[in-house]
Amino acid sequence: MKRDLENFGVLITGGGTGIGKACAAEMYSHGALVTICGRTEENLKQSVQEIVESHQDGGVIQYVTCDVTDEEQVLETVLAADEFGEGLDGVVSTGGGIVLLEENRTILKKNKTYFLEANIEDMYERAIKRENDRPLLKGMDITEFKDLYMKRRDLYIESATATIDVGKKSIKDLTIEIINNEKNII
Repeated sequence: MKRDLENFGVLITGGGTGIGKACAAEMYSHGALVTICGRTEENLKQSVQEIVESHQDGGVIQYVTCDVTDEEQVLETVLAADEFGEGLDGVVSTGGGIVLLEENRTILKKNKTYFLEANIEDMYERAIKRENDRPLLKGMDITEFKDLYMKRRDLYIESATATIDVGKKSIKDLTIEIINNEKNII
């Protein structure tokens, strides 16, 4: 088991499902000190359990329930991630609204943060499948989704250390690309 991210503290928003969960699992398997956050505690607990069971020689992982559109919750989550282990070294933001508040963008800019950019139609198809987990998306059509995305896109780019084009890459390939970026920055 590679431990090339040992003692690397990382906060992953949207860590209970999808790309967030996959990034958490991969970074954990490389020895990172991982904090995942999201709105649904049940998803977070299950993800932590699955990650630990599948990577028994990994790093350390915790979860924090957090709505990334709530400034106070974000600040508490960042503090919890910073106090977990040896500090906070990076953020992987996979949650939608975190960039809306200037305070959150300031936090993201202080850490290594990745913006994962994908084809808008692909993002809509993935997002709509999970609209029950995303109240803002309930009943939203593709035009409304594009408008929402375009309002946030520049804020994501402004807040990110790097932008990664998702293209047709698998979740595994994306997590490896993020880890390789981290190794080059560390």
